[in-house]
Amino acid sequence: MSGACNTAPQEGKKGTADNAVHIPVSNDDPSKFAEIDSLIESCEVIPLETTDQSLFGSINALYAIDDRIIIFDKYNSKSILIFTKDGKYVNRISPAGQGPGEFSSILRCTADENGIEVFDAGLSKILRYSTDGAYKTEFRLKPFYKTAFAKYGPEKYLFYNAGEPVINGAGYKLIAWDVEKNQRESLFFPFDKRLAKCKAYIDEQHFVQSDNNTTFFELFNDTIYSFNHSNLTVSPRYIIDFKRRKLPPAFVNNHKILDKLKEANNNVHAIFTGRLMELSNYLFFKYNYRQSERSFIWDKIHNKAMANTHMIGLGGMDIPILNWYKGFQENQLVVKMESYELLEWLSEKKRTGADLSSNPLVKIAETLKADHNPVLIFLNLKKNKI
Repeated sequence: MSGACNTAPQEGKKGTADNAVHIPVSNDDPSKFAEIDSLIESCEVIPLETTDQSLFGSINALYAIDDRIIIFDKYNSKSILIFTKDGKYVNRISPAGQGPGEFSSILRCTADENGIEVFDAGLSKILRYSTDGAYKTEFRLKPFYKTAFAKYGPEKYLFYNAGEPVINGAGYKLIAWDVEKNQRESLFFPFDKRLAKCKAYIDEQHFVQSDNNTTFFELFNDTIYSFNHSNLTVSPRYIIDFKRRKLPPAFVNNHKILDKLKEANNNVHAIFTGRLMELSNYLFFKYNYRQSERSFIWDKIHNKAMANTHMIGLGGMDIPILNWYKGFQENQLVVKMESYELLEWLSEKKRTGADLSSNPLVKIAETLKADHNPVLIFLNLKKNKI
């Protein structure tokens, strides 16, 4: 780290909550079931090609870039899989070692039109690849503990830090870092060092890229912040206002997250669980209440709730929000369906004699086997203008 780190740490600028959007959630009375078919303008079903090289088990991140679909499977194949926009297998990026141009594990990855970036926390470096999976270069980082990253400029990254003090015994959750100079630009949100002992806390932080901002949010916390790439300012972007049993601040600030989560469930508090996706017209997020997961859809144009439900319905199927991702366009949603789930759905529909003549999933389902790769459903949502 540069010599500037021998001085007292200086926090970056923070904006006020004056322009934050308050989202009211009437969590005591959710709808039992919500259809989003009325929001859909058109859809396309894409099965991902299944070969010995392309098999994977889960999707922890999905990036739809130009003509490529890039999938990160953190826990099963522990690799990044690259497919064409039509679902054809292209390449695979997997751990190879600890030498130059190699990595031993992927903690997080990100992708945009400039390529794919792999973050190896153990080796403390970022490796850059083309969108076809060809290795390009790597950047070594000062070895402080990081659990998430997002790019906010050429060779500049926002890191989530929760494992050790960054400077002079002080720890900060957000670190804006110039990789080329290997030094910090800004620090945000001092944290209690005891949080580093709780894996459930440090491993569940997420960044969401949108326009000139990176959205940052945490488990339990009901304020969603935005990091401005231009002026390096952090400001509240959304505030989730649960109408009943809002989580007490003491729970949010306590380092014994797992114990507090159990206590919150027993006391039926509403908890934002850190799953969020933002499109140009809609905001999707997940929360827990009465020991069950609920899905919420917010209409950004009209500032109103579209759904608040245990599950979201799509074409007669119940699909949890955990399986939803951004598509190629600003108002496009990707829904992941496991092949075996699609086959079970088709079998049940046929058993009940449902009319499937106009359902685009049927033709695809009839070509699948249970152990095939997932199927992606690209949904083009209505623009929903004022």
